[in-house]
Amino acid sequence: MPSFVLTLKIIGAVSVFFVAGVFAYGVGVLLFFGEFIYVTHLTLMAGIPFIAVSLMRYFINSPRPYEVLDIDEFKVMREERKSGRSFPSRHVFSAFLIGMLWLPYSVPFGVAALMLGAFLGVERVLLGIHFIRDV
Repeated sequence: MPSFVLTLKIIGAVSVFFVAGVFAYGVGVLLFFGEFIYVTHLTLMAGIPFIAVSLMRYFINSPRPYEVLDIDEFKVMREERKSGRSFPSRHVFSAFLIGMLWLPYSVPFGVAALMLGAFLGVERVLLGIHFIRDV
């Protein structure tokens, strides 16, 4: 595996964990201060769209680039990764959703999540996991 691809995968995985951590941190801070209504709103504002995107992916069931493009580098991915459900990318969607939800509370955390969402979009396309239209 070329070092560039490995680097993209590692940074992408760290980015996903960071964005999820930002969301969990926000929920934890709100719970600490007893803001249960805000936690409920935040959870619903993140959960309902996530479920909607998941259902959309299920019904559209769009193939992934490594399934339809005959590129040697994608052969391994065809064997070890799942098929279909490429559109839209939940990782990118979630990063942008969390970033937008965080902006009113913490601009730095919100901007960081949005920047990581942009990176994840590029990373997912370069690795052949999603088409450009998916992100």
